[in-house]
Amino acid sequence: FLIDVSSSMNDTASNTYGKTKWEVVRDVLSSTIGSLPNGIAAGLMLYPNEPTIPNLSLSPLPIDTCVNTSALVPIQIVGSVPATQSDSISSILLNASPQGARPTQDAYTYTLNNVLLPALTSIRAATPYLVLMTDGPPTMAAGCQGTGDNQVTVDTNPLIQAISVANSDYSVRTWVIGLPGSDQATSNGEDGRAWLSQAAQAGQTMLSTDCGDSGIPNYCHVDLSQVSNLQTSLENMLSGLGATTSALTCSFRLPPPPNGQTVDPSKISLSYTSASNAPRRYLIGQSDPTCPQGDGWYLTADNQIDLCAK
Repeated sequence: FLIDVSSSMNDTASNTYGKTKWEVVRDVLSSTIGSLPNGIAAGLMLYPNEPTIPNLSLSPLPIDTCVNTSALVPIQIVGSVPATQSDSISSILLNASPQGARPTQDAYTYTLNNVLLPALTSIRAATPYLVLMTDGPPTMAAGCQGTGDNQVTVDTNPLIQAISVANSDYSVRTWVIGLPGSDQATSNGEDGRAWLSQAAQAGQTMLSTDCGDSGIPNYCHVDLSQVSNLQTSLENMLSGLGATTSALTCSFRLPPPPNGQTVDPSKISLSYTSASNAPRRYLIGQSDPTCPQGDGWYLTADNQIDLCAK
């Protein structure tokens, strides 16, 4: 879990009923993680969880300048007795203080590389997830660069790209949850939910196959910005997160080849399995996108693998 605790999380909203957004998120997270079943592994990273200072130079600063990297809970199995992992998470949540701007890209990259990926070497996970929960777009760019003002947003594209790379390179799927305030306009004037929807697509956790950046018919991310009761909606969403199967894409980008090399399409192999103990099945590459042979896959003009409809 990568959770926004910037200064705006100290605000109330019409659907928080007198509580701050942080109080609602803190209490629901503590309760939800404490009740996870045995065998589930979880960790926690809050950002920035410390004051953020302005950095308007072109020189990046170390990440601990704008993210409290010491106040994190590494991923471990929860639900065991004694419940040390859930207690550790609850303690970090209780001691957090919303403040500062949103160095979301730095926090995401650090959490991926220093918390999630190292855990996968010791904890077997069928599908690793990174749950990003925020009430607005990034307000500090990579390298802790920005004004330190939570009202001045920065480009969201580098973060979306980082989420995409996490999926393509490490099969990490990123759930994106927009809290009240996330619908406010970004620096380019667009609805703040558009970038969250794009991030969910990059993280391969789209809520439906027909979702879109405009919210028609719905956004691709979990949009809690305008729900009637934030606490109830967050509880319902998190309680079913582990069992939720999101819409899977039928298109896959080819990873970039090493420098100086090219991809030979005739050497591409695609296989899948329906469960960890099920036999692996290979799909046959086809040259005709109409897939006259039935199932299989084909390579598009922009070097993307598309699965046949069957």
